[in-house]
Amino acid sequence: MDRPGRVRAAAPLLAAICAVAFVGVVAGIPGSPLQPVQPAGAEPLAPLRWLARVLGLSGLGSTTQASLGIVASVAATAAFLFALRAAWRGELGVRLVTWTSVAFVVFAVLLPLLYSRDVYAYATYGRMASIHHANPYVSVPRDFPHDPLYGLVGPEWRTVTAVYGPAFLLVSAGLTRWLHGAVALIWAYKLLAGAAALGIVLLVSRLSSRMWPSRAAFATVLVGWNPVVLFHDVGGGHNDLLVGLAIVIALWILARGGRPGTAWPPSLGREAAAVAVLAVASMVKATAAIPMILVVVAAVWRRRGAERWKAFGVLAGVVAVLVAAFAAPFAQTHDLTFGLSSLAAHEGWLAPTRFFRVVLGHIAHPLGGDAAKTAVQTFVRVALPVVFLVAFVAIGREVGRRASHGDDGVRALATAWGWALVVVLLCSPVLWPWYVVWILPLVWLLPRTPRVGTVVISAVLGVSHTVAVAVRFPAIFKGTLFVGHYVLTPVLIVVLVLLLRELRRRVVSGAGLLDELPPARQEHREVAPAGSKA
Repeated sequence: MDRPGRVRAAAPLLAAICAVAFVGVVAGIPGSPLQPVQPAGAEPLAPLRWLARVLGLSGLGSTTQASLGIVASVAATAAFLFALRAAWRGELGVRLVTWTSVAFVVFAVLLPLLYSRDVYAYATYGRMASIHHANPYVSVPRDFPHDPLYGLVGPEWRTVTAVYGPAFLLVSAGLTRWLHGAVALIWAYKLLAGAAALGIVLLVSRLSSRMWPSRAAFATVLVGWNPVVLFHDVGGGHNDLLVGLAIVIALWILARGGRPGTAWPPSLGREAAAVAVLAVASMVKATAAIPMILVVVAAVWRRRGAERWKAFGVLAGVVAVLVAAFAAPFAQTHDLTFGLSSLAAHEGWLAPTRFFRVVLGHIAHPLGGDAAKTAVQTFVRVALPVVFLVAFVAIGREVGRRASHGDDGVRALATAWGWALVVVLLCSPVLWPWYVVWILPLVWLLPRTPRVGTVVISAVLGVSHTVAVAVRFPAIFKGTLFVGHYVLTPVLIVVLVLLLRELRRRVVSGAGLLDELPPARQEHREVAPAGSKA
């Protein structure tokens, strides 16, 4: 990289480092507003506590600390967007952003638990299986009030059966069988999340460098410098990173490591391996079933005659065997959906479906009373999932059409994954910041509307959870909640409308779902030497 290039790279790099450090210092305050409820013995690492004390942050009032936490979260999102723009313009080298991403992920692992206390639910469901010998799909945490983790579980989850898939419950059961203290379990889940994040960063960097070199730095920054990934996913120890990792591993398998000119068509063995990875991930969270289904559609439709039925039989058999194997330890008749029915009853405060349900319900009540309000809210709750299903069918048909003609291969399939995942994210009744990691490994493949839309979603979700910071501080809580409900959620609704309109235009016109490669397919050449411009 020449001297002007180094100068251009310095500003976004420095901004990102300062922003990540800012969040880390605020998180290092004992009892930081960025931390959820903590068990006895859990505290930031000594260097973080020392730095917070030296800077005088430990002596600030609680409301001032909360305000500082909000500023840090917003600053991290702003610095990320600045760096992402620089990466898109080719001002950051792939090697630089990759190894900086690794450092950021490691730093996030070393921070205390941030924002969410979902890890306590993970561990509690695991302990129900490993310690109490109960089925988490039948029993609820309240059945074990004397369990040492019970008081740490969020009140809304104490009367709910497990909402996670059986594969993840087996992981949690294994961890809780060997680790009994809450602090040790926090570190275990954070290390697991950090390892998954590192896997995503390294695979995305390598795949994008091979398949679309000019977007490699952008692809890596979008994951590895993203405050949602660092502070919500890794900082919160969330299992969504396992889903994101499975998606990028499946893409790696199908694309044979992203080697130009050799990616299509994959053998049935590679398709079966990708389906197996996604099937296991769907038993962590059901979202991974979306790309899995699209792989099956592509595999079946690109074949003819008996080969088509053979492919379907092999792939369906792989899914059936894995589902049976992982579900067997939790077999029961109480919840045949293995957590999906429990999750469907919940609703995220930022989700567009909640916005429509509340607003339209309030409009309907004066006109027709409680009956009208209930009818409208029921319609809204059903309408957006139906919107997703219609969109998913359209995407699936496009995948089948492309596959039957052999067009664009794995790139077309992965792009369809991205379209489907971003639509389901916005149509879901539950929406949390850490969900966006399902899509981020694929964004570099998407055309402008879904690509920019996902960046906007990530930024909105990155600042939205400042409400979690403010919830313990009534003086600022109402303001942040108002912004979340009536500013941020409408932004997400606009993104959803634009995505659906663009999807319809592409399907109706026959333009397809792909973004166009540069002239003469220049992106099929090997990536430039590491450290040069992306």
